[in-house]
Amino acid sequence: MIQRPANVNWSDSWTHMGIKFSMDDPDQAMGLVPVDQMAYTLSNQPRWSGRLAHFYSVAQHSILVSQEIDQRWALQGLLHDIHEAFIGDVTVCMRAAIARAFGLQADWMDSYEQTWIDATWRRFELEPPPPDELKRADKAVLKKEMQLIQPYLVGEPQYEWLPDCQSKELKHLDIAPLRWFGTGFAFRDFLDRFCELSFKLGRREEIGEAKILTNCQ
Repeated sequence: MIQRPANVNWSDSWTHMGIKFSMDDPDQAMGLVPVDQMAYTLSNQPRWSGRLAHFYSVAQHSILVSQEIDQRWALQGLLHDIHEAFIGDVTVCMRAAIARAFGLQADWMDSYEQTWIDATWRRFELEPPPPDELKRADKAVLKKEMQLIQPYLVGEPQYEWLPDCQSKELKHLDIAPLRWFGTGFAFRDFLDRFCELSFKLGRREEIGEAKILTNCQ
């Protein structure tokens, strides 16, 4: 019988470029991994665990949130899920199922996830956005995504309460741009949006080695 070695730290992980980080130390991980490698991971990571008719990534979702949120918090909106480049996108239904299976509190993962969110704001030296505004923008984008990508969910009780988008860009968004907006475009456009918003704030961020693929200078 093959057994997993007990003397290995299984909370260690690596980026696609070979940077090693620990899932036990969000600040260390955020400090070690450049933005372009985070963006690359998000652009490869599907929403809804990939249960979609066509590919749609966390990076795409993040760009839309940065457009929907009050623009004073646009950069925070773009980065609100950057921690998922490390810990993944654990769906709400999976969290609920694990909580029931093991008798855990419904918010069993929230505390751990929050340590990564807090590390995000420290890493990028940003003030946390107002929780209500971030939640509104995130859920409004979720509703728009549901309408365009998962229309069979319309009317399900889990989603009836979601708010509508207020951004002019998103109110009239249709399915066409989401269909061709694949991994390569999502990676490039996430970094472009990051550079655009950083420049507006008078910030100059090192993004890694991806400058030749983006408009970042």
